[in-house]
Amino acid sequence: WRWRRAEKPEIVDLTDMRKSILAAVSVLLAGIAVKSSFSVRLPDSVPMHYLINIGGGVVLVLVAAGLCVRSLICRLYRGVPVLPPNTELLKQPLEQCSLFKFIPALTGKIAWFKLGNYPTPVHRAHVTLPRSDRELVISLKREDLSSELYGGNKVRTLEFQLACAKVKIENENRGGCLVAIGGPGSNQIVATAAHSAANKVPFLAAPLAYEEPSFDNSLNLLSMISLPGWWKPFWANNPLRTLKDVVMMVYRSPHVMQAPGGNNPTGALGHVGALLELAEQIRGGQCKQPQHLFLPLGSSCTTAGLVAGICVARSLGLGFADLEAFTLHAVPIHHGAQKLPSILRIAVRKVARDTLKIISDLGGLDASAELEAVLKRLVIDCGHAGKYGGWTDRALAAKGVMASAVVSDGIAQGGTPRHPWICSCFTSKALGALLQYADKAGETFAEGDIMFWCTKSRVQPLGKANPEWSSISSAAGPTGEKWLSEGYVVNGGHHTRSMKPVDH
Repeated sequence: WRWRRAEKPEIVDLTDMRKSILAAVSVLLAGIAVKSSFSVRLPDSVPMHYLINIGGGVVLVLVAAGLCVRSLICRLYRGVPVLPPNTELLKQPLEQCSLFKFIPALTGKIAWFKLGNYPTPVHRAHVTLPRSDRELVISLKREDLSSELYGGNKVRTLEFQLACAKVKIENENRGGCLVAIGGPGSNQIVATAAHSAANKVPFLAAPLAYEEPSFDNSLNLLSMISLPGWWKPFWANNPLRTLKDVVMMVYRSPHVMQAPGGNNPTGALGHVGALLELAEQIRGGQCKQPQHLFLPLGSSCTTAGLVAGICVARSLGLGFADLEAFTLHAVPIHHGAQKLPSILRIAVRKVARDTLKIISDLGGLDASAELEAVLKRLVIDCGHAGKYGGWTDRALAAKGVMASAVVSDGIAQGGTPRHPWICSCFTSKALGALLQYADKAGETFAEGDIMFWCTKSRVQPLGKANPEWSSISSAAGPTGEKWLSEGYVVNGGHHTRSMKPVDH
């Protein structure tokens, strides 16, 4: 394993290799100690040394597998590091960057693209709670309206990450591309594809992980295929083949690998800016400071960025001074991840801590002393995920509630209400958790006490290539075509014969 430093690619950093060797030696010594103290008598037909050898082999295989997984995760996490801008990126309107506005010392030290239109507005949704029939006015932070190309929370993730990836690709000069990984309905892949094409960053889409079919997810897959950079439907392969593909991409290819969901400090920096922007809106009277803020938790990049942002806001005196009156509710959307809330909390802490360290190291303020206090106000709200990417009964009910809501300040030109897109994978789970919490709380919340972070883009992009069904079928493969059909998309359009009314 070779760990390379971003600023000096020719130097090999052996720190992690030493740790791995130390772990292996520790396991070996532990095995020797166990062998020397083994005193259980077994049948004579089972030689003791056989069991010890088999047990030791199993332990070593598990340790080796764990070290390999750790190596892979670290490679992905460090795939797009924070890098200074080149001459071209210094021409970006840096004064429009939310992070640079509040921490001027960072200006010109981190590569940045202007991808969104900020600040995103705060709207209000008048909803009726499904169980108690009580009225509730929710504040909506409209991240979904951040870009006419492709909006949602991924735009903030990409503003620093895409720029730093461009710098890294040009510095390495190996003919590589930025590779985004996710599922066939991944918002991260669609966002990276759309904004990479607009900013001339070479890109490849690698949908690896399976997720349940739905109409929302099918639309994302169609967007991927129509945009530049479509590779192939990796998720349709068997798991071993997919693992081999990932290992080859990470270790043997010239490509720059993006962490799943863009989850590393480079991506989280954008969400620090989002929180500081919200703090300014609160100070300006556009909304009140919420008592409860709900958002979906996938890779945890957005959550970690908001946690770090609250630390910075407190250090700058911009708001969130009374933490006891505030709770951040992060709602896991993956059925496997929600079984490990402690691991999710560790991941949030890791990314938030690393993000704050980068801000401090580059000459900004040091807000790390606030981190533990802010993390105490983070609730990992499990039990809403269902199967990854698919609808649940609570999620469908939440979509229906928002569909019938009155959204003020959200009227598009022509008088059409612009409700947030409540999708099957992310926003429906978080909104379902919000409505359940408000229903069970047994108290009446004032307007603006609860805020919902709208992460799903209102825009569904179509690339320059508008493919015929034959080319879609060829790109998606038989498994992908079947998956599209189960998500109500077939040759000739979308079919509604078996579509749930709320999906339609």
